[in-house]
Amino acid sequence: MQLEQKKLLLYVITSREYLRGKSLPDAIEQALKGGATMVRFREKNRSLPSLMDDAKAIQKLCKAYQVPFVVDDDIAMALNMDADGVHLGQDDMKPKHAILSLGPNKIVGSSVHNEEEAFLSISSGAHYLDCGCLYSSISAVNNVLITKEKLEAVCKMANVPVIGNGGVNLSNVEELKDTGICGISVARGVLDCDDVEAATRALREKVESLWG
Repeated sequence: MQLEQKKLLLYVITSREYLRGKSLPDAIEQALKGGATMVRFREKNRSLPSLMDDAKAIQKLCKAYQVPFVVDDDIAMALNMDADGVHLGQDDMKPKHAILSLGPNKIVGSSVHNEEEAFLSISSGAHYLDCGCLYSSISAVNNVLITKEKLEAVCKMANVPVIGNGGVNLSNVEELKDTGICGISVARGVLDCDDVEAATRALREKVESLWG
């Protein structure tokens, strides 16, 4: 799979905790209008019918905006939906097994926190790495903070694109300019706003100036 690096510039992760009364598809549509370049569906604590309804609605929106749609962790769901790919944590299936299940034309990403995890993920075939947690983040799974130096070390050894995650927002993203990443992944940074479209557009303009 040849993943366009520009698709990782502003990667939005779904999170219903931040919707401020909006539906999840409505919030993601606003993010897409504002310039989100990729969307990961990550909703772990929902009943299957509700989850699938939202996932299908968001996948349809992503197709309309020509933005890749990937599913977090769930290979069966990604297969069932014919999603553009899957994103895996360190405790999930290895990238090489996901590629065998999904096929060679699907995107497989991996969350990493250090050089060792990055090396193993790349060796197993991951197409991109999502590295963090960089700042305190409610939505991060383990919320173990890493330093910018550790992020830089991952970027130096990686031969696939790396994005930064965990509490990244408009006020701190410029601190990551020279780390070697090609973009960021965010949830709260755009979704926890009254005007998601405007917040996404402002962050898109900033990341364009840094890595576009």
